[in-house]
Amino acid sequence: YAIDILDPSLVISKFVNKWICIACPFQGAPGCINDSLLTGLQFVEGFESYFFVSRWTMHQLLVECPSIYEMLPNPEFKWQKQPEIQVWRNQSKDGETSVKLESYGPIESVTLFEEALRHNELNYDGKTVALPFNFSILKWAAGTRQILNKAQLPNGISFYNIFGTSFDTPFDVRYVTELHVQLGILY
Repeated sequence: YAIDILDPSLVISKFVNKWICIACPFQGAPGCINDSLLTGLQFVEGFESYFFVSRWTMHQLLVECPSIYEMLPNPEFKWQKQPEIQVWRNQSKDGETSVKLESYGPIESVTLFEEALRHNELNYDGKTVALPFNFSILKWAAGTRQILNKAQLPNGISFYNIFGTSFDTPFDVRYVTELHVQLGILY
């Protein structure tokens, strides 16, 4: 039986008495998801990577994946420290080149995703398919987020969220270019 656990009117308590989640990112997974939208995911390095989906192919798949948008950091959550994407950008003025560190919070990062994915495309069977940042999926994900923000468990149901504390997960992400590395401008 499929049970909609977000709707207490279905008399869930007849079927469920405990809800146990293991490492559920209810407020988003900022570092991992932000980086995944911009660069993709790579699960293995070296020779083994030839047997798995490549980072670039995974990137193209993730741009159209609703759950990725749903796991963007929740802008309504009261973070102790807001998650950020930080980007070193080259700036030119009067022939002088300098670098500037720009920061993007959960709401501002949408403009960064839009800019970064503006020319994103996939070539398939001789055809080019545009894959920009998908605002329709973002709107859908925001609707899901609103449902989750308002969800309440019916009385009598115990809720447990089990998570580890010994391995830090990425929270912020910072991007640099090879030039920044050569100049020693990293942090």
